[in-house]
Order: sequence, then structure tokens, then C-alpha cells
Amino acid sequence: MVYLITLFFFLSTAFTQTPQEEILRLIEEVKRTDPDERYRVMNELKLRLRELSREEREEMIMRIYEELKGEREERFEEREMEIERGEEERMGAMEEIEEREMEDMMERVEEMEDEDERHGRPW
Repeated sequence: MVYLITLFFFLSTAFTQTPQEEILRLIEEVKRTDPDERYRVMNELKLRLRELSREEREEMIMRIYEELKGEREERFEEREMEIERGEEERMGAMEEIEEREMEDMMERVEEMEDEDERHGRPW
């Protein structure tokens, strides 16, 4: 089914797009396609690249590389931010735990002092 939809989309756009536009469309499709189907779109992308002149192909490959590189860097930065947020949350949780433990310990010390006073023991 996905293949038929892709084929229809390809046929409907193949006659109205320049090879460069078609390649850019295929790049976007590669990004969205299920990994099991991605090889098919990649093969189509390679065929479209072959249709270009050597200079156009080199330019387009560099463009693809830059686009995918930028996307990879964005994902890496997003992952780093997620890790930082997680660490901040863990640190905040640890600080809360330490604060509660300190409050509990202070309460126990006060209770012990109160008991010492009731029994007339000097501190």
C-alpha cells in the first residue's frame, strides 16, 4: 500500500519538478519513511542523482550531506538538552531528599534535647 501511494506521488510530481526538486523531495521522503522501506526511496534517490551532470551531482550531494549533517547535529543537541534536563531534575530531586533528611535529623535532635530536658539531663 505504501509503495502504491509513493508510486502515485512520484508519478504525479515527476513531470512537474526539476531533477533537483525531485531529489529534495526524495530526501524529505527518506527522513519520513519507515526504515524497512527506506532502501527503496534511497534507490530512487540514487537514480535521480545519476540523471544530473557531474557538477550538479556534486553540488546536490554536498547539499544532501550538509542537510543530513545539520539534522544529525540538531538531534545530538536535542539529546544533550534532554540529558541536561534529566540531570537537573535528578539534582533537584537529590537536593529535596537531602533537605528532607536534614529536616528529619534536626527534628530528631530536637526530640532528643526535649527528652533530655524532661529527664533533667544536661546537654
